[in-house]
Formats: sequence, C-alpha cells, structure tokens
Amino acid sequence: MFNSKLINFKNLLIFILIYTLFFFLYRLYSYSTAEKALHANIRQELLHGANSVPLILKSTYHDDNLLANKPTYAQDFENIKNLTQFIRNTRLAYVYSFIRDKNNIIRFSSSSAKEKDLEQNSSDIYSFDTYTDPQLQELFNTTNFNQPLFNHSKDKWGDFYSVYILKQTKNGKKYVVGADYNIQDIITLKHILLSKILYLIVPVFFIILFYMFFNFIVVKRLNSIVKQKTDEIKKAYNVDALTQLENAKKLVYDLTKNHNGTPFFIAILDIEHFGMLNDIYGYAYGNEYLRYVAKLLQKNIPVDLKLYKLHADLFCIVNTQTMAVKTFMQKTEDILSALHQQKFTCEGYKTTLSMKAGIGEVVESSNPFIHAEIALKFAKQHNMLLALYHENMNHNKKNKRILDDIDYALQYNKVYSYLQPIYDVKQHKIIKYETLMRIERQNGEIVAPWYFLDVAKKTPLYHKLSLQMFTQVIQIAKKNPSLSFSFNISALDIQNSEFCEAIFTQAVQEDIAGQLTLEILESEEFDNFDALCEFIQKAKDARITIAMDDFGSGYSNLSNVIKLNLNYLKIDGSIVKYIASDIHYEKLFKNIINLAKELDLITIAEYIEDETIQNKAIELGIDMLQGYHIGKPLPNILD
Repeated sequence: MFNSKLINFKNLLIFILIYTLFFFLYRLYSYSTAEKALHANIRQELLHGANSVPLILKSTYHDDNLLANKPTYAQDFENIKNLTQFIRNTRLAYVYSFIRDKNNIIRFSSSSAKEKDLEQNSSDIYSFDTYTDPQLQELFNTTNFNQPLFNHSKDKWGDFYSVYILKQTKNGKKYVVGADYNIQDIITLKHILLSKILYLIVPVFFIILFYMFFNFIVVKRLNSIVKQKTDEIKKAYNVDALTQLENAKKLVYDLTKNHNGTPFFIAILDIEHFGMLNDIYGYAYGNEYLRYVAKLLQKNIPVDLKLYKLHADLFCIVNTQTMAVKTFMQKTEDILSALHQQKFTCEGYKTTLSMKAGIGEVVESSNPFIHAEIALKFAKQHNMLLALYHENMNHNKKNKRILDDIDYALQYNKVYSYLQPIYDVKQHKIIKYETLMRIERQNGEIVAPWYFLDVAKKTPLYHKLSLQMFTQVIQIAKKNPSLSFSFNISALDIQNSEFCEAIFTQAVQEDIAGQLTLEILESEEFDNFDALCEFIQKAKDARITIAMDDFGSGYSNLSNVIKLNLNYLKIDGSIVKYIASDIHYEKLFKNIINLAKELDLITIAEYIEDETIQNKAIELGIDMLQGYHIGKPLPNILD
C-alpha cells in the first residue's frame, strides 16, 4: 500500500516536473516575445520624444537659428530648460534638436543640462558649436523627411540607443530632432522583465491546479451564460420587442432557408386609421393597441399559417405548408372577418378594429413583400377588405386598360347613374337620392369611380363622362318630380366654364333645377376661391341647392364654409362610423350638427352601416341619413 502511494506520488512529481519544464520553456518563449514588445515600446518612446521637440521649442526657433547667427544665451537657456522639463516625465535620457547653419556647422539644443544649472541660471548652459556624426551629416544631405533613423551610439556622454528624424521648417530649411535611451536602462528593464517571468512559474503552477480543479464547473457555467446571452441577442434581432412576434428579418431568413420550390404567399395586414389614433390618444395607447391586435391574430391564425410583425402597424401572414392561392386568400379573409369590429378599450378610450390586407406570391426571398405591398396599397385605395396582386396593378398597363374601358363606355352609352337613397328623419321617408357614376367595362363588369376616375381626370374624357352622367340625372329627375337628386361636382368641373354653363342651362330648360343639389367635395383643392363662390351664386340663381360633401375629411376653413352660402352639410363617414363606439367622435359629430344648426344648414350623415349608428345619429340630432343600412346604390329608385 505504501509502495502504491509512493508510485502515485512519484507519478504526480514526474507530472509536475514535466509540466514545470514545459512551462519554463514556454516562459522563455514568452520572454522573447515580451523582449520584442519592450523594444517596440522603447522605439515608440523615442519617436514620441523626438517628435515632441518641435512642439516644445518656440515655433520660430529653427528658422531664426538657420537665418541668423548663433542664438543668444537667453534663447539657449529657455530651450534647454523646456526640453529638460519635458524629459523628467519620460524614461528617455535626452531629447535634442540639430540645425546646420550656412557654414555647414551642426549645432544643437539639448536636455542635457543639470538641474542645479537650471536653478542657478549658470553660464555653463550652451549650445554646442560642432557635432561630428557621419550618420547625422548624411541625414542632412537627404530628403527623407519624417522617416526615423535608429542607431546604437557611444560617445563621451554614454552608451545610447537613439533615433534621428529629419524635419523641415515652414521656410523649407532642414533640421533634425532626436532622442536617446540609455542602454543601461534597457538592460535593467530586461532583467526586471526576466525576473518577473521566472518568479511567475511557481504561483502560475498553483493557479493552473486551481483552474483544473474548478475548470469543469466554471466553464460549464460560462457556456451556459454565453448560450443564454446569444439566445437573447438572437431574439432581439429576430423578434419585435413590443408584440414578441418574429419580425421581418426572421421572415426573410425563414423564406431563404425553406425556399425549396414550395410556393409561398404573403398577406400584409394593415390596421386602419392607426396613425390617426396614435396621434389622438398617444403612443402608449397605440402600443397597447398593437399588442391587443397581435394577441387576436395569434388566437385566430390556423396552424398552417405563420404570423410575423413588420414595421409600424403592419403584420404579415405566410403559409407554412403548400396550398393554393385561393385557399390562402380564404384563410386570410377568415382572419380579417374574425377581427372585424372587435372593440378595444384602453384608459377609457374605445376603438373599433378594422384591417385591410394585400396578398402576393413571394418572388424573391430576399425581398418577399413587393407584390403584397402593391396589393395592400390597391386595397386601401379602393376600400377593399383584401386584394390579391396581379399584373394589372402595373400602372402603365392598368391605365391603358382603364382608358380603353372609358372610351368604350362613352362610345356605347355605358355610363350609368346609380342611386343611393337619403332618408329624412323628420318625414320618416326617403326624399332624396345621391347619383353615383358607374361605367360598364368591355368585359361587361359594372365598376365604380374608384376604378377609373383618377385616370379619367388626367384626360379630356373626364368632362365627357360628367356630361353624360348629368344628362342621365336630368332624365331621372324628370321621371320623379317628387324627389330631389344630388350630383357630385369637382374642382375640374367648376374650372370648366363650358360644362358649368351647360348644366345650368339644361337644369333650367328641363325645369328640374329645384330638384337638383350639387355636392362639392371638402377634400377638393380649389385654387380660386372667388371662382367657386361665383359658381355657387350662379347655381343659387338657377334655384339649385349646394351641399358640402365629406365634411370633416379635409381641413375645413369654417369662415369659408360660411362664405360659400351652403344648403347642406354632409358629414364624412370617417367620423360617422365611430360615433357609437368612441366618445370623441360622438362629441365631434354633435358639435358639427350644432354648428350646422347655427348656420341654418341641413345635415346628412354618410356611412350609416347599421342600426346602432343610425340610432346614435338620430339621437344626436341629424337631419338626414345615408348609407348601406338605408340602401345600397342601385340603378333604380326604391319602391
């Protein structure tokens, strides 16, 4: 047993001896590396000292000495004093500056003065008149400016490792700055370094034993921390901090990784009026709203779809399994329907959720949103719940097709007037209709103005459409003398004097002026307000009434509303749709009605979509109602 312990101890000793030998060899190698580092540091100190000389001496020192005779005692004393004070804060032996005068005599100012000489202001302080060093003479004959020349030199002042650097004055004169490091100081530093290295062998041995003892526990813990921090960084990069949903970067990564021929579709979901709600209620409200929507989406998303959070108020849905685009569209529509009209309340403020979506196929995994973004823009422009991208959304092709459809409608009398009823609250019946333009496309489809009007306004075809529409309104009014009819008129119409003259003349000649109301959009920009007032006055002279349409959708100047001498004020659906769910909109709606009553205007509420909104509007004092709950636009008068 004793022998066994001895053998074990011997083996341990051998291990320690072998380890110590290898560690000693390693430390010798480390010493060599450290020695190189020491030399590099010494060189840096020499360069720093030499390059500091021009900063210590007066800026004109070298030019003065090169253009004049030997400097005065006072100048020498000041220069040497400054250099000596500098050297005290370094490990350098000396710093100095050489000049070569017109007689090729090298003179220098140095930090070689003794402290007692500086204190006594002794006359022993001087600049040497001659200095014979072949390397220095050779350096003066070159143009190697700012290139350090290191050398080992012995002279009557000692054994030094030195550097010379050739400089140039503003006047183009050469001078050399230099610094010395005492060789004995370098040897001392090496001895200190070597002793430190050797002394470290024993304590390092015990430190390594300690490390070996705790290595497993410590390394394991560190690995755990590193993994945790790495996961946190990945999450911060790939996860939206507000909703904790994976973000657009993660979506691009997932698509790039999994794009193996499977067709991927993307639906971008946008919260309607989010920016406005954010502005009204504040960012805290907006953040809570986004979290609420994120939870609703997570709750309603099927297992074969994945949800991501994009920037601002945009969310994104992607299929994780192969499916047809129709299936993907239906699933997206089901999600939107489940979220539609959901009520959100925060800090007493209520909001009704409404979203729109654009769907597109992923063409490039690095930029998968292109088609879906175009489709979303299309859906928002045309007030659609969702839209699927198709090539016709390409503006050039689309515009040409639209113009062809307009030409077809004009040529073959395919411009129609659809009628939406307006209900009078006091009379409890429909007494008025708004006439809304429709055209029939070449494929037989009946389309609303969202499809063609913006393109038409950029061409002469727009006024032809307006005239055909107005002709139909006259015929409808003549057949229904007990009803009145509204006709939308734009800034372009008012600016066209021929069109204005035509509608006034026809309205009077056909004796339907008393049945006619011209609706002017509040959001339209009228460059000439006086011309607008003149147009309204001519309409009034012809017994035609005037309404301001979509009031509240733009930036109304109330003084202009008074000046326009209106008859009706139609409150925009963007306000009306929220009056039963949001107290702020309710108050705004009520104030508009009160203002209208003060101005003796008849109020009409658009966007009456359900009985709740209808009852609230009546409760708040509205005069007339219009919307799908009252009746959709149809080609005929309601029975």
